[in-house]
Amino acid sequence: LEEKVFGMYGNAMYSVLDSYSLRDKVKSLNGAIYETQAIALFGHMIATQGFNAVDFNSDGSVDIKGMFSMFKPGSEQELNDVHFGEDEYARLIAAPNMSGKTFYLKALVMAMLSALNTGFIPAESATMPLFDFVIYFDRVTAKLDRNLSALGNEVELWKKFFNILKSETRVFAAACVDEAFSTTSPGYQASLVYAIVMEMIRNGQYLAIATHNHDVLQVLRELEKDLLKAYTLKIRIDEESGGVDFSYELEELEEGEMTFSEAIAVARTLGMPEEILRTAEELKLNAEVQSPLYHVAPQTDL
Repeated sequence: LEEKVFGMYGNAMYSVLDSYSLRDKVKSLNGAIYETQAIALFGHMIATQGFNAVDFNSDGSVDIKGMFSMFKPGSEQELNDVHFGEDEYARLIAAPNMSGKTFYLKALVMAMLSALNTGFIPAESATMPLFDFVIYFDRVTAKLDRNLSALGNEVELWKKFFNILKSETRVFAAACVDEAFSTTSPGYQASLVYAIVMEMIRNGQYLAIATHNHDVLQVLRELEKDLLKAYTLKIRIDEESGGVDFSYELEELEEGEMTFSEAIAVARTLGMPEEILRTAEELKLNAEVQSPLYHVAPQTDL
């Protein structure tokens, strides 16, 4: 590789007649060298970090066992599985704050992109089809159009996505969405997310979506079990300290089972002043007395 690089630069030096041509030639060579370095680095990751070859199928199903994020050694992570197929078009990751929802979705996106581009995946095993698109939507944090609100910008992004699905006669997509429509109120968020999920299912597309909005979880649980399955990432709330221990282990929710954001316990774990947390707990308790519909006991066991 070193001989090839030096040879390329040498040829560039002696084959051009002016500094402008040399500059353009070297710029082009630098780009080729960076690409070669990236390929070599990825090959090293595949060889040393436990990536495995993907079995590409024609039936459209996705089964990934022991998936991990490529940005962190697999030995330091909780390995989780992924499944999509006719029995599960959408999976809802309904878990508390900081439990690993975003980490799971990003690991899934990068795993699919790695599989499609190299044939290797950061997982123990995997079978999946060839997707036309793999799309990741994060919550809106910057305005692409300053003339629109945060919700307006999010709507524009969703319009682009569905235009892609409708632009071709056969598009097979996997979409991962983190806190969709958190730019609006909880009730409207639940309605819009439900509509998005149903549109994806009607189009035969796969969707993984994460939320800790109780309203979203409630409305999506009304879907039939063969369309959507709900999961949580397990936590344990310490009864003495009130803090949270995170396990990052994915677990399917039972029918009718609910999860909550546990924002107060998470804030306590991160050191929020106790006098503020006590006030928040008092208000939460009063709200639960007035409207106990969604109240469940916090998780105490991993």
